[in-house]
Amino acid sequence: MARSSALGNFLKGDTKALGTVQIMIGVLHVLFGIVMATSGESNGVYLVLFFCGGLIYISSGALSVAANNNLNKCLVSGTLGMNIISTITAGIAVICISKSNPFQLGVHHPFSNIYIIHQGVIGVLLVFSILEFIISICVSAFACRAVCDCPQR
Repeated sequence: MARSSALGNFLKGDTKALGTVQIMIGVLHVLFGIVMATSGESNGVYLVLFFCGGLIYISSGALSVAANNNLNKCLVSGTLGMNIISTITAGIAVICISKSNPFQLGVHHPFSNIYIIHQGVIGVLLVFSILEFIISICVSAFACRAVCDCPQR
């Protein structure tokens, strides 16, 4: 009975809602990555970061929702591991996006449409990366509390 109450701590964090937000952030990262790729004004590092980061966010969110729906130690441990990877990826994304210089990416005229679109997409992705960083830390904390409180067998 102690095992289910310890894993029940995972449900107190409303991880289903947080996982759903992670999935949405991942989908938006992939979609904005497509916009950046088709504009032709972005380098490969950002495209890999947007696409791979989006897939990581989607998978960590899906694991969070699955662990909430079917509560067992294995799923909660997988959620913990995936959210740690998601936190690291979001942290790298925040650093890379914050240091981005549009003139290094080939956008030369500050009043061109491409420049405005590029800066808008970068700004939105920065906000979503910060949000993903915070959500991943929260879900990791709930999962860690649930896994560490479980008695070992």
